[in-house]
Amino acid sequence: MILRDCILILALCISFDEAIAADNRPVFVPVPGSSIRLETFVYQPSGTGRSADRKFPVLIYNHGSSGGNPKLSIPARHIADYFVNRGFIVVVPMRRGRGNSSGESPEPEDRNCDPDYWKPGLRASSEDLSAVFEYVALIPQADPSSVILAGASRGGFLSVAYAAGGKYRQNIVGVINFVGGWVGQTDGKCGIDFNYVSFARFGAETRVPMLWLYGSPDIYYASRSVMSYHRVFAATGGNVRFRLIHGVPRNGHWLPGYPDLWARPVGSFLASLRENSH
Repeated sequence: MILRDCILILALCISFDEAIAADNRPVFVPVPGSSIRLETFVYQPSGTGRSADRKFPVLIYNHGSSGGNPKLSIPARHIADYFVNRGFIVVVPMRRGRGNSSGESPEPEDRNCDPDYWKPGLRASSEDLSAVFEYVALIPQADPSSVILAGASRGGFLSVAYAAGGKYRQNIVGVINFVGGWVGQTDGKCGIDFNYVSFARFGAETRVPMLWLYGSPDIYYASRSVMSYHRVFAATGGNVRFRLIHGVPRNGHWLPGYPDLWARPVGSFLASLRENSH
């Protein structure tokens, strides 16, 4: 089913007012074929609503794992402020079972060394992200063909995975991966690193420009693991810029919360995307 057909179906479930809800008043995005509704925060630049002809690029920001608190909503206001101030409509969904989204989370929080154990959760989370793409196409001043995917931790990994094989991957113009990984690997107890083998496959399946930002040291991913993720992704064909950033307070995994540390490389990446679009 192509995107415009999915939009017609989705429009039956979302009113026009809901489609343009902004700031910290969430909307609830339906996942087609299910009863699941995804709590979603939408932030729009000040120019929206003034010119019906102007279309804004979109950034979808994907959260990480629950950290033991699955019902905590994460509006990601600091992320939204940065990108809204640069002319983006920002959409921040809570995946199923997270925050006030309905359904049960399919993303295990335990440790398991079987790569197949992690795949069902990743597939379900990709379905949620497809529903968000369909919602974005309902926002009157959004350009659904110009989407940057971004995310932290599992959300960063999901962004890379979706760019490689997601239903609406053709609408993605760039990916920003903050400290991305689906499974913590710092203890090195698994003979197969799910993140490594996945990034190898994703690198062969997408050429979307990406920026990967990791903090060092990270309590979930050893720096040597992070650097190996970048190497294998690039070696299999991935189009990626990589930065390992030192000096993150307390834990490199908290890098997304410190815009002063990532604003410069992100700004440079956005400028490169603009240049390549002309």
